[in-house]
Amino acid sequence: TNEYWYNQIDPAKVTVPEWIPLSQMHPCDFQSSMLKNCTPPDSQIAEFYSADRRRNVRRIYAAMIAEFGEMVGAYMDAVKAANVWNQTVFIVTS
Repeated sequence: TNEYWYNQIDPAKVTVPEWIPLSQMHPCDFQSSMLKNCTPPDSQIAEFYSADRRRNVRRIYAAMIAEFGEMVGAYMDAVKAANVWNQTVFIVTS
């Protein structure tokens, strides 16, 4: 995303759920965290899992979703304007 969309997200409205210790995670969640590089070295644990950092990560994600929604809306408007709405299928994958 970019700065415009990032600034559209009010950080005061971004919720930050509690993060359980890695040792208490389900093994599948723990493995997923390891594969996604979400297990920092011991020297960086406090900063890595801080509420401020997690809030910022969630804010970036919300900005990406907002930007994506705007892009999909523009595609839909263009298809409607071209009068091919009834012959169009949108497929969105992740």
